[in-house]
Amino acid sequence: MIRSKCWKVKKMFDGIPKDDDLELVDEILPDPKDGEMLIEALYLSVDPYMRIVLTESHIGGTMIGEQISRLTAYFGFLEICKPKKGEVVVINGAAGAIGSLVGQIAKIKGCKVIGFAGDDEKCKWMKDLGFDFAYNYKKVILDDVLKKSAPDGIDCFFDNVGGDFSVTVLQHMNSLGRVSICGIISLYNTNKVHSRPNEQPKDLYPIPSTVMDSKQLIISTYDVNKKWSDEQWKEGEKQIAEWIREGKIRYRETITDGIENMYTAFQGLFVGSNIGKALVKC
Repeated sequence: MIRSKCWKVKKMFDGIPKDDDLELVDEILPDPKDGEMLIEALYLSVDPYMRIVLTESHIGGTMIGEQISRLTAYFGFLEICKPKKGEVVVINGAAGAIGSLVGQIAKIKGCKVIGFAGDDEKCKWMKDLGFDFAYNYKKVILDDVLKKSAPDGIDCFFDNVGGDFSVTVLQHMNSLGRVSICGIISLYNTNKVHSRPNEQPKDLYPIPSTVMDSKQLIISTYDVNKKWSDEQWKEGEKQIAEWIREGKIRYRETITDGIENMYTAFQGLFVGSNIGKALVKC
């Protein structure tokens, strides 16, 4: 008899995830049958997308985790934004697992990088990674700092946040600028997003008509698991590993100890508790 712990859905999320929405329960697992194997989890990933995945579950269902790959940053930036040397790149949520990687790839490609995060420690980390500008969005007026740090406009915008922040950035984009919508975490807890972000960009946040009409922006959402081939995945993984070995890419992890604290780690994603990748040590 094998005992395990898992988080079950007690109440469907309504707005911000609350303490009593999930409950930790003991489960008895069946013995493996011929041809099956039992795998012990040493670490679990917690990611904002889990908030959306739960809407596809049911009361009593298991809270499903979802690993966000480094290739989310790699393809979402290089294949959608198609950066060129000397271009200006803006990233929000820039101290997270994806945003921090995008910023470093942008520097490898010779771009000027402007990152935004929610506290001063995260901004220091971004500067350590080589970002040209790192702003605590809670302490600045976004429109003003974009005029200062990108006086000639923005060419590429890697968006992890959505909402009013993104609308402001769009108004500073250059003609034919490229926008990669990776996430819209500012909307996840509003119940406006009920599935993976495959909606049209105009449904995710209001894009001023003057921007759309005059700047001919290329704005794309994407699902990294569906858009690129296995061969492209192998090439991307190889390239990222090479950059890590060469010291061109660094990363941080925020590790929470114990599966009983998984939900706390998950809730912390929505208030910016993590720097880099958020993991739970089982």
